[in-house]
Amino acid sequence: YKVPFDFSPFLPEQSPAWTIVSQPQLTARMRFIAPYTNWVRTFGCGGGLEKARYARRLGLVARQLGIQIAFGAWLSTDLAENDRQVACLINAIQAGQVDLAVVGSETLYRNDLTAAKLIEYVERVKQAAQPRGIPVTTSDTYDELLNHPAVITAVDVVMFTVYPYWEEISIDQAVARVASAYQSILAAAPGKPIYIAETGWPSCGTVRGNAVPSLANAARYFIEFVSWARANGINYFYFEAFDEAWKATPENPEEGCWGVWNENGNLKPGMQRVFDG
Repeated sequence: YKVPFDFSPFLPEQSPAWTIVSQPQLTARMRFIAPYTNWVRTFGCGGGLEKARYARRLGLVARQLGIQIAFGAWLSTDLAENDRQVACLINAIQAGQVDLAVVGSETLYRNDLTAAKLIEYVERVKQAAQPRGIPVTTSDTYDELLNHPAVITAVDVVMFTVYPYWEEISIDQAVARVASAYQSILAAAPGKPIYIAETGWPSCGTVRGNAVPSLANAARYFIEFVSWARANGINYFYFEAFDEAWKATPENPEEGCWGVWNENGNLKPGMQRVFDG
């Protein structure tokens, strides 16, 4: 069984703050997960907050490996950088390297842009994507999308993030929480395709309410979530393929350990069962 993944190609000593990922590294990281995935989602295109300059070449590598790509443009409060991100995404669409265009990630959640400005960027990308039949969306938390119905109306596909861990929910109730969020979005977006853009469970970090990060709980969430998604025909991207050590801070150590593989490419205990079906 192949799992659609949220994907970042950085190695343990790297950070998007100072690293430009080489073509060989990008190809190697993508080829590593190719036997396990049929879709990847990326977050940035060009410089700016993510500085994911590798994204310019990512679509080409994905095509070579037979992987579909949800290609992201990162939006922030920097309007000049937003224009560059959107232009980069449009260039990738015109080059035939995009299967789903994702304009911004949790932009409303961070309060970086108004809904009206976000929709403006979505519409700009739609002008390039629609003649090619490429659906255009944004990704945000389910509650922000529910609070901004105009955004749901503007997109071709509704993509939302849901993290029971951050909601301090027990692993026993975690997938039920996801199912509840999904039903809320389903009711708010009748007739539109729906994707869970991000969900996962950290294998290390801070206990938050009833949510306990551990290797065992990360493996349990992976198999329970994927089993639920498969049984119900849910489209999703799992967060995430590799641990990203650069994200961890003393206050939030769990930010570095959401991967199914650790940053060195070692599969974590209990994860193989999902790929075995």
